[in-house]
Amino acid sequence: MIRILLTKYPEILLKMNMVFEGGIIIFLNKKDIFKALFFVLILFLILNSSYVQAKTFSSQKNVRGIYVTGWVAGMPSRMQDLINLVDNSVLNSMVIDIKDDVGYLSYQSDVPLAEKIGANKTKIKDIKKLLSILDEHDIHTIGRIVVFKDELLASNKANFALTIKRPFDGEDFVKKYFDVNSFIKLENNDLYRFNKNDLELKNKALKLDKRNKGKRDDFKIVKSSNWVDPANEKVWEYNFQIAKEALELGFDEIQFDYIRYPSLRNGSSVFNKNHDEKIKVINNFVETAYSELENYNKNVSIDIFGLVTSLKNGMSIGQKFDSLSTRANIISPMVYPSHYSKGVFNLKEPETKPYQTVHYSMKDALKNSNKDVVLRPWLQDFSINHKYNAEDVIAQIKAVEELGISEWLLWNSRSRYNEKAIKHFKLKKNKENNRYQLVPPY
Repeated sequence: MIRILLTKYPEILLKMNMVFEGGIIIFLNKKDIFKALFFVLILFLILNSSYVQAKTFSSQKNVRGIYVTGWVAGMPSRMQDLINLVDNSVLNSMVIDIKDDVGYLSYQSDVPLAEKIGANKTKIKDIKKLLSILDEHDIHTIGRIVVFKDELLASNKANFALTIKRPFDGEDFVKKYFDVNSFIKLENNDLYRFNKNDLELKNKALKLDKRNKGKRDDFKIVKSSNWVDPANEKVWEYNFQIAKEALELGFDEIQFDYIRYPSLRNGSSVFNKNHDEKIKVINNFVETAYSELENYNKNVSIDIFGLVTSLKNGMSIGQKFDSLSTRANIISPMVYPSHYSKGVFNLKEPETKPYQTVHYSMKDALKNSNKDVVLRPWLQDFSINHKYNAEDVIAQIKAVEELGISEWLLWNSRSRYNEKAIKHFKLKKNKENNRYQLVPPY
């Protein structure tokens, strides 16, 4: 009697006239030994082949995933379609909304503040069951938390809302500087349509420029209706509580999104925070996030603007790429070609040049980042001005992989993805670099 330890494919072994007892294959007929040896040889060749179909996630493999909204995650039929896509492609991960950009959670949370402000939504009826199903399919689950863009928190907790310095304009401007009667109406709050002589100034000494603007230092202070203050550590704590709960529920990783100040226009600015101070606040938040979640021994990642990888000044939103790359272990720049202005990278229309736009963006990211950080860019699988097809998605993936970056995520706000593009690629095990890379056809 010969015993061989059972490791894989029991259903195949059982077809070979063998008895299966307690994890051990028992051969009653010596003729079957040759069948077993042949089977083991074939199995060995498959498992050690360069081309693999294994979906099991480990730290030695690379995250390639898709974004899933909370609503879609709560629809069994839609989720089954997405699970099938992951199971039968190079994908191995899903980024699932925990808290969206309004502030709603995807499931019933026990975090007290979430309950108090009405943030709980039953988008996903049974989050533990969903995570268990995904675990059975070896799908790496990343919980996305939108942090500082939170309308619910800003509107329910005024002291948490971001304070903004905004110039007087439109109706407010007219009421402040002019004698207004009931016959004067502004169309779309547009003062530019008026001739200065049509309205009588309250202060005869006031001089307006050609665009009917008043003093440059004349502002009103307002509270944002949809952004909370990134410097408020109570806001931090609220999001950390949500993250800890999600990890305890079974998520494999937390991804923090909107870890920035808003990009303000028309002369508005964040009150009492200069450029360097905003960068310091965001850096401190990231450091604290990693410290708070360290004991869970799970990955934490952050999302940033794509253009930040190419600019060293941190823009005006507090995201300075080189300093963030020394504080975060995983960074996902949102290098969507549609989000780059005309002329960036000397491209007339970056949106129509997906390969070049992503290539230049991530090349800058490699050059300007800490060498130990994992770069995992968000790629575009949606259309704005230019209709995106499979070739456009393939071009972005190719641009990333050819730079030696083996992690990426696809974004579609409706969680509908171009299967032709995704299934275009195959995985190859690169033993030398201890990673799984994609291989042609391109």
